[in-house]
Amino acid sequence: MSNKNKDNLFAIEQIILDSSATTQDEAFQELATVAYKAGCIDNIEKLIKALWARENETSTGLEDGFAIPHARIKDIKKPAVIFVRYQTGLQWPTFDNSAVQVAIALIIPTNKQNDIHLEVLSNVAKKLLNPDLRKMLKTETDKAKILALLQAEDEVAASTTENYKGYVLGITACPAGVAHTYMAAKKIEDEAKRLGYAVKVEKQGANGFEDKLTAEDIQNANVLIIAAAVVIGEQERFVGIPILKVAVSEPLHDVDGVFKKALQIMRQLSNQQIPTTKQVKIKKEKGWFKLHFKAGAVSLKNAVLTGISYAVPVIVAGTAIQALITIIIQIAGADYITQHANWLNTLSNVAGKSLSILLAPVLAAYIAYAMADKPGLTPGFLGGLACVYVTKTAADGTVIVDGLGFLGGLITGILVGYMMKLFKKYLVSQKMQGVLTWFVYPVLGSLISMCVILFVIGQPLALLINVIFSGLTTLQTSNLAALLGIIIGMMCVFDLGGPFNKVAWAFSFASFSQAFTGGQLTNPTLLVPYACFWAAGIGTGWTTALVTFIGRRFSNQYEKEAGKMAWILSSLGITEGAIPFALSDPFRVIPSFMLGGAVSGGLCAAFNLGSTITGGGFITMAGMQSTTGALSIGVAILLWLIFAIIGCAISTTLLLGLKYIKTKPVLEQKVQTWTANILSLGIVPAVKKQHLKKFNKLSPSEQEQYLNRKQKRSNPKLER
Repeated sequence: MSNKNKDNLFAIEQIILDSSATTQDEAFQELATVAYKAGCIDNIEKLIKALWARENETSTGLEDGFAIPHARIKDIKKPAVIFVRYQTGLQWPTFDNSAVQVAIALIIPTNKQNDIHLEVLSNVAKKLLNPDLRKMLKTETDKAKILALLQAEDEVAASTTENYKGYVLGITACPAGVAHTYMAAKKIEDEAKRLGYAVKVEKQGANGFEDKLTAEDIQNANVLIIAAAVVIGEQERFVGIPILKVAVSEPLHDVDGVFKKALQIMRQLSNQQIPTTKQVKIKKEKGWFKLHFKAGAVSLKNAVLTGISYAVPVIVAGTAIQALITIIIQIAGADYITQHANWLNTLSNVAGKSLSILLAPVLAAYIAYAMADKPGLTPGFLGGLACVYVTKTAADGTVIVDGLGFLGGLITGILVGYMMKLFKKYLVSQKMQGVLTWFVYPVLGSLISMCVILFVIGQPLALLINVIFSGLTTLQTSNLAALLGIIIGMMCVFDLGGPFNKVAWAFSFASFSQAFTGGQLTNPTLLVPYACFWAAGIGTGWTTALVTFIGRRFSNQYEKEAGKMAWILSSLGITEGAIPFALSDPFRVIPSFMLGGAVSGGLCAAFNLGSTITGGGFITMAGMQSTTGALSIGVAILLWLIFAIIGCAISTTLLLGLKYIKTKPVLEQKVQTWTANILSLGIVPAVKKQHLKKFNKLSPSEQEQYLNRKQKRSNPKLER
């Protein structure tokens, strides 16, 4: 028995040569029964449902009378390959419309360390591309010989140094991540070699990324063929390379047509260096949870980036139009514009709605779309729209929450994406698939998403913000003015136009309004929060611009585009211009913004600086004064500007440092360790010390075994 067959993937009892099944229902019933007898599963009906669920996504029928039905669910106790040959051909959707004579079922668990099993099962699927083998499998009557054919390992082709016409890349992916993924890859590889091209195909399957395309591959490739039935991970890698997108099944039945299309869009490269192909064993990561967590994290990141790419035009269009009109109004005067060109105010309001109304729905819709395809689009959009209607009013009538902003759109998109993925997985029916797709998914999904936002998430968040508003009001009457400025500065830059930003603005504006009685300034102290808010807000745009200019090599395209406009927008009081920058790297950008904002806001409050002008950004500076009268107007203006610059400098320096550390894995690991020790108040080192004591109690042989296991887990994948 092969070492790879140590768990009885193949067995004589799992080979049926004279099945009497005449329909797919009967075939799946028989396959599930065989799997049950082989100890693969405890519940026959669950396996039948899983087989049908996979079939409803894409038919597993191939050509020449073969099909590869498969299921990959946690209820499967052990993996298996089941071979069934039918007495009469079954009606089963295939590429050549031929009746299915042989089904090779792949039964795969998800809750085990089964990397080897997946490798064997994918090899079985690729074997069916060999016409001679297919012929033998349809005619051989000896079960032992069929077993040997299925178990035989493919020989590894030796690498050659022949001259190639060019370099073709491919990516394949299917819902289950096993059969079609590897079969399509094999077809693309074989056809490219037949035509005289070097080739490398990345499989995004059940094992995550395999044969991952490197920057060197992409730089030297003439064309990329993406054959997929799911969203491809890390699409941002492929900038500038011609891409042909086809269904994952297309290379299986028309690989010649696929390459004809690919050859038409190939780019010509000078000084092309085709990477040498070497047969190197890939060491797969061990552990189901680690494997799927990492794959899920990458998928989620790509979904968020997809949502950002669609939301950025909304942000840029709305903020740019608002900024232009704001400049005109400041030059001409608000009263003059209202009397003679009020249409500018109307236009500004419409542009503003693109941020307050459209931002969350667009962001949520396209995050959900990237995660769950079309079924996620409508529920995501309506769930995002529900974010707009989450409001909260203070006791005095001040509106402190007027929508959840981009933060709400981000949360909604992720929640809806996962929900619709579950819908697609469990709400399946061969007969009712049209009703599910066009009615149940959009209606039920939208209803649930709206209810979750309006009645589950939105209101508690609004209540929290109301508590914060009340706390700020209480803090203002205390002697902790600097602390109030710090909190306002941090809230201003935390979500850049979202609910926390809005509550800080609402509080500052309400305080500003109460400073006047009958149009006369009667309580200058109440002007301070507004000055703190904008001293912090300016820093977001200027930090964005400086980091993307000074640290260009650390910045991606989204960040660079944001940097071109953000400094102008924040100068005019529009913090939303930094949203693409923050969303691109939130765990580094937002803390950096908050530290700078806290310093700017705290210094303004400590020196009692306030403004008599409600305009945002640098417009606030024109009305700056010392609320205690201790400083002249000129000094107050200069200090406010210095404090804003200090906060910006702190944010910029910290963020550049964090982005530099990101490029140094060893240094980043040390920083993470220090951070964990500080935040855990020493608990992490204590736990490590306890582990060391346990290790020292082991015998020398046990210590060696432990270290060997740890070394195996820490070894990275070997790439070609």
